[in-house]
Amino acid sequence: MIVTGNEDESYNGQYVRANDWNDSPHFIMGDKHLFYYPHDWSNGGWWQFDDIDQEIEGFGDFYAGGYGFGEDLVGDLSEINDDCIDFGYEYMICFALVSEELTEETVAAELYPSIAAEYVIVSEHVEESYNGQYVRANDWYDHPHFVMNDKHLFFLPNEYSGAGYWQLDDSDQELIGFSDLYNGGYTYWVDGELSELNECYDW
Repeated sequence: MIVTGNEDESYNGQYVRANDWNDSPHFIMGDKHLFYYPHDWSNGGWWQFDDIDQEIEGFGDFYAGGYGFGEDLVGDLSEINDDCIDFGYEYMICFALVSEELTEETVAAELYPSIAAEYVIVSEHVEESYNGQYVRANDWYDHPHFVMNDKHLFFLPNEYSGAGYWQLDDSDQELIGFSDLYNGGYTYWVDGELSELNECYDW
């Protein structure tokens, strides 16, 4: 999801789909969130931006980055696909929904180089669900951490040396607690530098 036009520039950029909130779509870019918040008195609702991780802090009507309201907004992805929405009756925010089947030729870094977030493309994993485009989120273990839906790519330092492991897993450690989890495998004796993610590894 590409977002442009937010008056707070920190909310503009490339978001990736994460766990649904309020039984509706939710996207994440670093510590920023785009989600649909249904109201309880009609079929409509709001598309909202905020910087609170509601899976940790609790769910509520938060919109530090603004909101777009409309009786005709029902939380369907088509509402934020190549369309602009009036936010706070003050300015328009425009959206572009990017296909989940991304390639190096179509990723937002090439389409929108001025606003693209840090991302990593994982390919050739034997478990297809781990292949795709990951966007940088909150650091874990004081090192880079990337997310794609319920999948996580992160660096786990070894406590006995300066090296460590790049690992893939399907647990949100901000919710369940931090641990050495690697359902999607790992590669070891690397340094945790982002440049290492531009290579192929035995996994």
